[in-house]
Amino acid sequence: MEIEHSGSKPLTPEQQAIVAQYKERVARKAAQGGLTASDVTQLVKELRDHPEFSLELLQAVREEAKRLLPPGGRINFDWD
Repeated sequence: MEIEHSGSKPLTPEQQAIVAQYKERVARKAAQGGLTASDVTQLVKELRDHPEFSLELLQAVREEAKRLLPPGGRINFDWD
């Protein structure tokens, strides 16, 4: 899966693997009863701290989160 945004670079294979891991973790959490705000906070912190972190990677994760949320749902990607 190649994800591109205007003015940005495509995800590297390593970053694509990170997105795949994120999807797997979210699917597991959802199967175990859903994601809590705490779960999302932890996932975002781990993503931010990852050595492969980039704005493109964050955008890919945001798109995946939007896909999973019900209409009008939101996830806070603030760092604090």
